[in-house]
Amino acid sequence: MINRTDVKKAIYAYENSIIPNIKKVFSFHFPAETDTILFEVHSGGYGLYGISMTPMSDGEEINYSRIQTLLDEVQTRIKLDQFIDPNDDYINRIDRLDHIMFELIIPFFSECFDKATNRPSHIQYFIRTHEANDVFNLQNKTWVEIEDLYE
Repeated sequence: MINRTDVKKAIYAYENSIIPNIKKVFSFHFPAETDTILFEVHSGGYGLYGISMTPMSDGEEINYSRIQTLLDEVQTRIKLDQFIDPNDDYINRIDRLDHIMFELIIPFFSECFDKATNRPSHIQYFIRTHEANDVFNLQNKTWVEIEDLYE
């Protein structure tokens, strides 16, 4: 059985690396048309999770070549493979870990976001799990359906 408290402790151990990455995003001079930054949590399997960032303008991704260095610098990987025993029922354990991780990561990232402070006010910041229909607004702490953002 995967202990939720242990997973939470393991996630929060990444706070000291995530906050500086968020600060880099806040201090970056994005193209003027940037109106949204979307953070996305991905499961890479085997207990590896990543948080990527996509700058957007009017619902479309901005050309990455203009900001590739920043994207390379702020990629975050959270390694939780210690919670997966390959001798156990692997599929069930990875599904359980995914569920716990996705439940914990949004509030954790939101706390890190708040601690980073000094964000540009003309940009909206959201986070979601990979390809989810709902996004979490990191500024006003509400869930929004992604298609509602660009109506």
